Amino acid sequence: MNGGVDTLQNMEVENIDYDKVTGMQVNYYLSCKTKLWLYSHSVSFEHTSDLVKLGRLLHQEYFNSQRKDVFYNGVAFDVIKPNKQIIEVKRGTRVRECDIYQTLYYLYYLEKHGVKGFTAVLTYPRARKKLVLTLGDKERKHLDEIVNGIREIISNPYPPPPKKKKFCKGCAYYDFCFG
Repeated sequence: MNGGVDTLQNMEVENIDYDKVTGMQVNYYLSCKTKLWLYSHSVSFEHTSDLVKLGRLLHQEYFNSQRKDVFYNGVAFDVIKPNKQIIEVKRGTRVRECDIYQTLYYLYYLEKHGVKGFTAVLTYPRARKKLVLTLGDKERKHLDEIVNGIREIISNPYPPPPKKKKFCKGCAYYDFCFG
């Protein structure tokens, strides 16, 4: 293990609700399993990241007059419009699988709780891109696998070792993993 990950050997695992999976965990599962574990165990450095602050500012500006940060049963949605449309806003300019599945997870989650008839839009304001997403059988099956994978990772007493990727340098956890 590297950096701050070594310090976790003496950390007690808190009571984590393994049944409750969030959209952010879906995103982290597909982008970085170490970050998923750390985030799920309340090890957060995102409050110190300028990129995270920029993302929050963009989120506030983009949806200035609309209802935002809606919570349903502990899961946060960026925006839910009256026409049963979920909007997920991303700071980046590139469409990523982790963003798509985070957004699809919201439809999946609502469906699992008996709430149907919603659509989802993934928005990248800086790139002026919008994707309308629908939840099909293939996506449901993949999300079942993702949710099971998340539960398996976060139930471990230690995080998976970090794997250096292109986007690591911009991550709030970079120094923790590789410092």
